[in-house]
Amino acid sequence: MDYDVNISNLQKYKKTFPNFSSFLQILQDSPKTKCRIMDDYQITVIQRLPRYVLLLTDLIKNTKSDHPDYPGLSRALEILKAGVHHVNSKKKKWNSLNGEENL
Repeated sequence: MDYDVNISNLQKYKKTFPNFSSFLQILQDSPKTKCRIMDDYQITVIQRLPRYVLLLTDLIKNTKSDHPDYPGLSRALEILKAGVHHVNSKKKKWNSLNGEENL
């Protein structure tokens, strides 16, 4: 699923359907949801990517360069870093569209 499309649709539905927006506010105010909003759930998956970068970096650091898995691990790290960069650029774009400071 495309993060930008999901967030855009969520914002559109909030504006179009006041009852939906109110429902989301009730959920956000509920102690059971721990004050999380739909946007938070969208970003949770994205936050996992940097953890995998750290994991692979540590794994590569502790893998001998002549080990058969070393090239594959290195390539996986490159691909993952590119994915993280893509996600971060999309998030910055989203923040700028919504007048939020880029973090």
